[in-house]
This record gives sequence, C-alpha cells and structure tokens, in this order.
Amino acid sequence: MPEIDRNKLMKNWTDSEWTDFFCPNGTMPLEEFRKYAHEITED
Repeated sequence: MPEIDRNKLMKNWTDSEWTDFFCPNGTMPLEEFRKYAHEITED
C-alpha cells in the first residue's frame, strides 16, 4: 500500500487501533517496564 493511502487510512483510526498497530503483542504496565529496565541495566 502506498504511503499516502496508508496515511489516509490511519488518519481515522481509534486509540485501540493505534495500540494494536504499534504494540501487536500488547502493552505492559509502567511499573513492570521499570522493573524490567532496572534488571537489564544492572547487568
């Protein structure tokens, strides 16, 4: 799909459609992300 057509389609997306597109595996709570980030930076 050309970029112009894709932009027209995405222009009318809902918040949940954006989330599904950018986070296909779901999202994680902020606290869980912080814990994960601290674990990987301590190594």
